Amino acid sequence: LVEAMEVLETYCDLLLARFGLITTMAYCDEALLEPVSTLIWVTPRMQADVQEFSVVSKQLKAKFGEKFAELALTNQSENVNEKVIHRMGLQTPPKRLVESYMK
Repeated sequence: LVEAMEVLETYCDLLLARFGLITTMAYCDEALLEPVSTLIWVTPRMQADVQEFSVVSKQLKAKFGEKFAELALTNQSENVNEKVIHRMGLQTPPKRLVESYMK
């Protein structure tokens, strides 16, 4: 979960840095597809822990449209970061990984 949160933090920083550009765009730029899609996708999974994701997701949905948001939520366009999907999964981490974190 920590690794997924680090990726999400980076994506939030990127969107903040590109905010001026995003406000002028009529569609989501290719370079921002993964960060935007990932933030929309993660919102229902993390909104209890990070309430701000709901606000960000609503704004992105308003900016890029319901259809774009639905594709991101279901990852039909396959733009959601694979590392985040894997880290947000319900499977338990390997014993070796747990032990390395404990050291």
